[in-house]
Amino acid sequence: LTFTPSSATTYYLKGDLISGSAMAGSLTINADATLDNDSSNKYSITLGGSWSNSGTFTHNSGGTVTFNSGDTGETINSGGTSAGKTFYNIVFNNSAGGWTIQTNNLTADNNFTITDTNNSAGALTVNSVIVEVKGTYSIENAETSNTTWTSATLYLNSGTAYTIGTISQNTESYST
Repeated sequence: LTFTPSSATTYYLKGDLISGSAMAGSLTINADATLDNDSSNKYSITLGGSWSNSGTFTHNSGGTVTFNSGDTGETINSGGTSAGKTFYNIVFNNSAGGWTIQTNNLTADNNFTITDTNNSAGALTVNSVIVEVKGTYSIENAETSNTTWTSATLYLNSGTAYTIGTISQNTESYST
């Protein structure tokens, strides 16, 4: 699904794009386009492809974007961290999927969750960007060896205490 208006246009999300109505492909928000989540209902999006935002995504302090592609090689370009570029909740959840957060820094104004990715190193790759989490960062134990952070920063910015892993949890690797 690609939003490419010829002039400034707002598209309103009027229901969840999940389960039977999940998006099977990629979502692209081009310049002059705004995808606006309903401020009352806080709808969620389940996306089976890549995300690219050079326009505006307004989450209105709610909703979850779940990346559930069954393919590796998906990319996420948030467009930056200014207004209209951030996610509220973001989830990665498909045992066959693989994603790279690239090009621009990414902010989750609430939670960032990794529940299931392709069972191989680099199933979630973060390259040369900052991922800021203003709520809770959580990763399933089995997923720690499937993530690769290269020249990237994980900035935990909720203002509350964090527990990073457990004594028995697999190691998550961060390289510089």
